[in-house]
Amino acid sequence: MKSIVSVFATLLVLTCLAGESRASVVQELDWDATSGLLGVTALNNNPGTFSEVTGLTSASSIDGSTGVLTSGDVSLDPQLGFGATSLFDVALPAGFTAWDSLDIRVRHLNGNPGDAGVAAIPYNNSGTLLFARVDNSDTIVQGSTTNAPGSLLTSVAEPNGEWIVLSYDFSGVAPTSTVGLGRYDPFGNNAAGNFEVDFVRLTGVVAIPEPCSALLLGTTGCGLAFVRRRRPSKA
Repeated sequence: MKSIVSVFATLLVLTCLAGESRASVVQELDWDATSGLLGVTALNNNPGTFSEVTGLTSASSIDGSTGVLTSGDVSLDPQLGFGATSLFDVALPAGFTAWDSLDIRVRHLNGNPGDAGVAAIPYNNSGTLLFARVDNSDTIVQGSTTNAPGSLLTSVAEPNGEWIVLSYDFSGVAPTSTVGLGRYDPFGNNAAGNFEVDFVRLTGVVAIPEPCSALLLGTTGCGLAFVRRRRPSKA
């Protein structure tokens, strides 16, 4: 019987160890109809010449399925800036041990929200997708080609063919480094289109408090007590 208790305790310990850490959301921008811009701004690489994004806003998606970041109009090349109030200088949670990824869920529209016949279309990027800030020296890493061999930037299309999730691999970055998204281009030069961003997430590996130490001690104690009760009494 002792061996049974020992095996059970060992399995419980292994279960506890296996659950000590997991990939968790460190910072998230998730828009709804009243959330505001959450620190995102419209960028303009040629001040005084044109405005690349006008009417930047949070609203319901065109099908009402989720809250999104979108724009009233796109005049040339949509470019979004993420500053200190969004994904820069992120406060790390207790138990943070490593970076994991930067994930963006987005879809491409064939026109502006509110236009007659506007609909989602398969995502089509023809330019730079994002500039990711990595480490405390403010080094900028550019991702422009998804799913290329060895690329840190990958994308997965959802079954409906509209939404895609872009993922930038931060797992090789030191846990002491600061990471974030500096600039995101929903797609290339396409003034006839528009975009909807569902969420932007920074994830990391976070150690979680071990919840089963007390359970382990209690269960082992109960098992030993059970063994004692089953011992034959001495004459």
